[in-house]
Amino acid sequence: MNPFASPESAYSFFNAIAFFAWLILAIAPQSENIRKILVNILITFFALSYAYLLVSTFWLESFSEFSTLEGLQGLFSDPLAVVTGWIHYLAFDLLTGVLIAKDASKQGFSRLVIPVFLLFTFMAGPLGWLIYWVARTIKTRGSFIRV
Repeated sequence: MNPFASPESAYSFFNAIAFFAWLILAIAPQSENIRKILVNILITFFALSYAYLLVSTFWLESFSEFSTLEGLQGLFSDPLAVVTGWIHYLAFDLLTGVLIAKDASKQGFSRLVIPVFLLFTFMAGPLGWLIYWVARTIKTRGSFIRV
């Protein structure tokens, strides 16, 4: 199956992979090996796919469209551009989830609590990060996350 055969096939392909990646991460959030596989293989694959779509489909001729809301709306009327943007979200939300799982494990959060942070991050990336950050701040009495 060629995931790039159509925007619909790409959307389905990347969504399925992301869903199973999140499921594995939620089941084993404290596994360093799982986190390494997700970052080194899967997120890298998403990033390479994103770069391919960005460069091969619309990047060069549409760069100026990013400068206005109207231009951006026009760009996202193209299904392949929407899929490209969606892969961007999938990659960064999953990367955020991996970082949350790593830090939450380090901070001693329960294996049963970490999936709650991951669920919110999976469904609404920045909100999941915010919920984790607040919980972490309370648990550690204000110590900041070092990046």
